[in-house]
Order: sequence, then structure tokens, then C-alpha cells
Amino acid sequence: MKKSTIYVSALVLIISIISQAQTVIIDRPVNEDIYVLSTKRTDGTLFIAADSFELTEETAIGEIDVPGALMTNIGYLGTMEKGFNVYIYEDDNGLPSGDPTQPGSGIVELSDIPPVYYSKYENGLPFYNRTDFNRIQITAANGGNQVILQPGTYWISFFVTVEGEGAGPAPNDVGKWAWLGSSTAYPSPPIEPAFIDPFDIYGGLTNWTIISSVNGGYYPSCGWTMRSEEIVLGTEENELSKVEVYPNPSSGIVNVSIPSDTKVYQSGLFDMTGKKMDNVQLKNNTINISSLSQGVYLLRVETSKGVLTRKIIRK
Repeated sequence: MKKSTIYVSALVLIISIISQAQTVIIDRPVNEDIYVLSTKRTDGTLFIAADSFELTEETAIGEIDVPGALMTNIGYLGTMEKGFNVYIYEDDNGLPSGDPTQPGSGIVELSDIPPVYYSKYENGLPFYNRTDFNRIQITAANGGNQVILQPGTYWISFFVTVEGEGAGPAPNDVGKWAWLGSSTAYPSPPIEPAFIDPFDIYGGLTNWTIISSVNGGYYPSCGWTMRSEEIVLGTEENELSKVEVYPNPSSGIVNVSIPSDTKVYQSGLFDMTGKKMDNVQLKNNTINISSLSQGVYLLRVETSKGVLTRKIIRK
């Protein structure tokens, strides 16, 4: 068996073990009668929504299910779909503390998660193509590192990246994905849902805005389900959890801040199919990805202090 197969199999096994013991902590059943647009274009323009939630104890986020639909009367996303996005923000006086146009403003910023980390349900109806993104594996999408949140109020945003440029999710565009609503109301969501139009596609919503203040009616919450997973002991104390990979995304040299007292035994970079990139090596805590095609890759490094995995994006 090739080493690349062993590496990927080990990573899959770790993720599988973590995901086996999951408990539903947020459950907002879908209401197909309400929806809000939540779409990003490959040129960076976007119109997205966010839903609030509250945690009462330290929680490791496991898998997430998100119901949605295409507001169109033709086809599915197909090759237009470039990835799914999950962003989590702290609460700032009743609104999210940042947005995707401000990199680093979120607690969690999982951009363009590849299909290997989620499943999709599609059921076409006239003008309403149900398109759900289910079992989104947060730990795996985060490079194998658990996302652990402390008790508090947060905002979560889900949106699809679709191929396109210009006027964003235009009214008659096949790539207009909507996040379906829920009948779940206060106090389950501590704050009503919000949306933002930072590129002024529709006009006047360039800052986060509570939906009901615009549509003239009450919008209870968005539909989604979040499951927790067991916290892996020692995650916070593990020095490798503090290792940074930067710049990321990158088109050239990527730095990996492995501590000087940590010995590297072997390393590998893999694409999302599990294929090892034999022409790319970690040397002196740097890796040159300029020869790679655009996409998402997984760096795996075996060290004297454990195994490090990180997601690297070649832009």
C-alpha cells in the first residue's frame, strides 16, 4: 500500500471516530414557505444571510445540515457550484461582528468547502429546486482540527459559491441559492436573522440588517441542524494546535510555523481525492505550491509532538 493511501486512510479514520458520537444541539426544522438569498459569486460579490444561536457550554462542532433551494425554473447548479461556505461570528450588539469581505473577522471561516466534505440532496420542482447541503464535516473541512466554541451567543452564515461575475445573484440567474427558513422562533434563536449586501447588489443593505426590519414581517429563523462531537482531550494544550499556515490562500510560498523544538519525521500534501503531490515538499518550514492547480489541498506532517493536518488553498 502506498504511503499516501495510509496517510489519507488514517485521517479519514480519525474523522470517522470523532463523528460517530454526535449529539444534536441546534435543530431548526425547515419551513419551505420562507427563504432568504445566500449566494457568493466567484468574482467575490455576495448577498448572504446569518442566523443567531446560543451555546450554554463548551462545544465542539460536528456535522451540520442546511436546507436550501434554487430560486429558478431550470436545472441545478452542476459545474457552476464551486463550494459551500460556513462562517461563524461573535455577536456585536445584536448583529454579526464581521462578514466575509473582512478576512479574519470570523471565529470560523470555512470558504469553498469541497464536496468531499458534505453530501447534497436535490429535488427539482418548477421554480423551486430543493438543494440541501447535509452532513457538512466541520472538523475535516477545518484541516482535521476541531472547532471548539465557548458558551455565548454567535451568528452562523451558510452560502454557496457559484461561478459567475458582475451583478451577483441576479433575479433570473440559475445560480441563485436560497437558505430556507424555519418555524423555530425566539428564544431558540436569541436574535432574529440578518442579511447583508456588501456590494450593494440590491441597494441599501451594505451593513448587516435584521430581515424583519426590511420585509415588514417577522422572520423567525433559518432552517439548519448542528451536531456536536466529543472534544478530543488535550486539543487546547497541544502545541500543534497553535501552528499557523500563511499566507493562505497563496499562489507561491506557504510558511508553516512549526516550533523549533519539534522534529519533523515526514510530510505530504494531498488533493481532495487523496492523491499525494510528489513534486511538492515541506522544507525548512516552507512549502512551494506554485506548480499546483488552483484548489484545496491537505498538508499532513508527522512530528515528534503528534500529527499536524492543515488545509491549504492554492489560489
